[in-house]
Amino acid sequence: MKYIFRISILVFTIYSCKAQTPVLSLKNPGIYQDGAYYKDLDNELDKYVGTWVHQNGNTELVLSFIKKEQTFNGSWYKDSLLGEYKYIENGTEIMNFLPRLTDPNVNDGQHYVRFSSFYKKMEHPSCEDCSVTERRLQMHFRDPAPDRKHFSNYIILRHIVENGVEKIVAYLTGPQGSYSIADGQPFDIRVPSGYYTLMRQ
Repeated sequence: MKYIFRISILVFTIYSCKAQTPVLSLKNPGIYQDGAYYKDLDNELDKYVGTWVHQNGNTELVLSFIKKEQTFNGSWYKDSLLGEYKYIENGTEIMNFLPRLTDPNVNDGQHYVRFSSFYKKMEHPSCEDCSVTERRLQMHFRDPAPDRKHFSNYIILRHIVENGVEKIVAYLTGPQGSYSIADGQPFDIRVPSGYYTLMRQ
């Protein structure tokens, strides 16, 4: 019995080591390799963790993020930033998905805001104030409403510090790609596309 137990531990250890090798940079992944671990080596995702608020009169957008390390997608491992949001328009709460961020029944792929990739200075929309080495984040942004869940939107995030105050400058795109939209159906998600400046809460 001890022999079988030791063999099981050895196989598990070898498999675990193999499954996480090699460790590569999440920022410059190149061609993804099965079994590799794409790690946030520079801790770029950490500065976005937390809750951020954009306030414009009685309209409000709240984004909240957590970092998940070494998540497995079936082929490789990667660090990721996952989020949810709340949107209030003219004092009326349109949607509030923030409780989903800590709901154990929601798996990583089901969050409505999910890390996609790092974004370079000249990628649209270009960032004139960004340094050549600075990277913004591109994240999937979903509206789960039945008549809007087919839209593919992104939110581009840039973390800045102004006069000691942490902010996120965000650009929410309109739907990406081509869609066949029936008469009377919406043309976009419920959060208006455009720029938002959010302060750390």
